Amino acid sequence: MSIVPNFLLEQSQAILEQCAFGVCIANKDGVMTRVNRSFEKITGLKSTHFIGRHVKQAVELGIIDNSSILKLIESNRKCTSKVKTMAGKELLSNAFRVYDDSKKLNLFATIMRGINNDDTPVNAGVVPGTTSDGCLHHTKIVGNSPEIREIFDMAKRLSCFDCPVLIEGETGVGKGLFAEFIHNNSPRRHNPFITLNCGAIPAHLLESELFGYAYGAFTGANPKGKKGLFEQACGGTIFLDEIGELPPALQVKLLRVLEKQTIHKLGTLAEQKINIRILAASNQNLLEMMAEKKFRADLFYRLNVVSINIPPLRERRIDIPDLINYYLDLHNRRYGTSKNIGAATKEVFLHYSWPGNVRELSNLLERIVITARNDRIGPDDLPENVKAVRSVSSDSIIDMPVLKKFSSRTLREELQSHEKKILAAALKRFDTQDAVARELGVSMSTLTRKLNKYKIHNKTHNSGLY
Repeated sequence: MSIVPNFLLEQSQAILEQCAFGVCIANKDGVMTRVNRSFEKITGLKSTHFIGRHVKQAVELGIIDNSSILKLIESNRKCTSKVKTMAGKELLSNAFRVYDDSKKLNLFATIMRGINNDDTPVNAGVVPGTTSDGCLHHTKIVGNSPEIREIFDMAKRLSCFDCPVLIEGETGVGKGLFAEFIHNNSPRRHNPFITLNCGAIPAHLLESELFGYAYGAFTGANPKGKKGLFEQACGGTIFLDEIGELPPALQVKLLRVLEKQTIHKLGTLAEQKINIRILAASNQNLLEMMAEKKFRADLFYRLNVVSINIPPLRERRIDIPDLINYYLDLHNRRYGTSKNIGAATKEVFLHYSWPGNVRELSNLLERIVITARNDRIGPDDLPENVKAVRSVSSDSIIDMPVLKKFSSRTLREELQSHEKKILAAALKRFDTQDAVARELGVSMSTLTRKLNKYKIHNKTHNSGLY
């Protein structure tokens, strides 16, 4: 095989960049390795949407809805395909093979052009996530409830966009896990992921932690100065948990970081450019805090470009069996045990309110894996506050059956069946849907969604919904 001189490679690259058609090159395995500027312009997406990613994965993630290279690989025939990108561009793509001097397959290439000759770039700032093997980083998110699947899909999509995200939800629902998932599936995944709990550090130390300080900034400071977390996260992501605890003075400075991507270290007036993505989370109602002048409105709207609201575990009990299986296996492997949970114990887990959400469930399973005397974990192995749910009043609207093995339906189908019965019984018992929501411990939006899901219609006073 002949060797191509460097100057010819440089010339071919220069020609490729000047080509008016979009060109995408993939290696013989189907992993995309190069696109030209016209390709970015025509697709409305950045090169990082494609480079390092297998063409099949690009289709699966919805970056493109079709791939002529993938069809060529699967059918072994040249083909032209109509392609629509996630930026809304409609294109024609023609794929072909490229061989080396010994007639061995070297790579695949495709030439793309806009169907409507519209080359205006859309979403030019979009940056998607890849990993070195072209696959998504699998941060473990457990659950198959409609709520969690919707949030998971949103988080997967947000990993492709380098924008601030505000994650809201009660303590223990997994806000940090979703933040880590977004980072690990973004182009920043090889750079730092820094987490700071804004409520865990005293206010007078928080500024130096975030922004760092220069030599001699204050008495007792490190003589060499210190890098702040913003600087340490440069190129990566910083996750500001409990953002509602941020003091007002620092809220102003954080707004400047978001708007200008610059910081001022303590003890210096020099402006330092940084490149970070900011994710934030709160278990407080920031809208209420904003109305009470406890949180800046301009900062809220700057952080809240896209928001994710993770419902508490009591509003998605259908996820509990999956979470039990996952965390029980995790703790068994950690401690070298082989504990398992019986049906009666699972029933208690399903009925308990879980004020600490997923974190509480995981911690409880870890505790009983360690303390249970037998491999079979029974209700008596549970703490008193959890066991108490077995003595539910007989006139409660939630008449909970003991879990057992069903011959014709899966556990998930059985849970959905009982959820439907509970909702129907509650609507008959209470006059308003507000009262139903309070009794069941769910929000009105969750109640409405579930009623629509099961097509339950019942006239209630003052609801205005049915």
